[in-house]
Amino acid sequence: VHPPRTKLGSNLSVPLILPKDIPIDIHIKAFVGYTNSLQYHVFELTRQLPRFSMYALKEGKEKNTDSYVEFKINERLQRICIWVNQNFLLPTDIEYECGSYLEIYLKSLRDSTDLILHFDGSGKTVFYTPNLLLAADLIQSLACFCKFELLQSKACFPEEEKKLITLMEVLSEIQDSRLRLGTDIADKLGQIRNLVVRAEDSRINALDEMCKYYDELNIINKELINGYNIRLSNYTEGRESMKSINSIIQKASRLRVGPNAANMIGHCRTAIKNNN
Repeated sequence: VHPPRTKLGSNLSVPLILPKDIPIDIHIKAFVGYTNSLQYHVFELTRQLPRFSMYALKEGKEKNTDSYVEFKINERLQRICIWVNQNFLLPTDIEYECGSYLEIYLKSLRDSTDLILHFDGSGKTVFYTPNLLLAADLIQSLACFCKFELLQSKACFPEEEKKLITLMEVLSEIQDSRLRLGTDIADKLGQIRNLVVRAEDSRINALDEMCKYYDELNIINKELINGYNIRLSNYTEGRESMKSINSIIQKASRLRVGPNAANMIGHCRTAIKNNN
């Protein structure tokens, strides 16, 4: 960052927008001097931003409970506070003093969506967020910190469910279209064979009809090309749909830890195979 001379001062604010929730090492090299300096002091600093730096404390206490993931852990709330302080960039450290639960209200600095972390003294834990990927990252981070080898959860993400249903409907339509196109191509190939024979016969017996048959062949050939383009488009759309479906499944599996994650992927693939 090189500010113009008109904006030189004792303070410099630089916005940082992190695209993903991963720890980031920031290397800072600052040149410090007075206004007309010919030489500057060089200060170098390396600072690591925690994984969930793009979430800030929220003032309000509104709670949207439509999208959430719920699970149970056996961990003291004091340890949970340590995890929060290590993985979030907060003005002051979170401390648990008393009460039956710990609840933290946060807001995403990327899209202003809410994130609420609820930790009950009994072990019940709920993350309220519309972002499935964020919920998965939070669970994996917490499981790594607490060294959980097995974790089961139940989740509700209506928007992701709607998206998954839409993608499955698209795949079903593509499958039906592929079958129809396959039948249509088989019919047209039969017509082509018939027209080729007729065109060759007319070349010998009725030359004036030969052009008519070749015109029909040309029309069918264009229809076959159009059918091929449709199949190619369907293939591309189907591939992208499958990528999106697999992405949702992978994110959903990361809401679990250990064999539960692998079992969830297996059940989802079986359901897709059975068109459920």
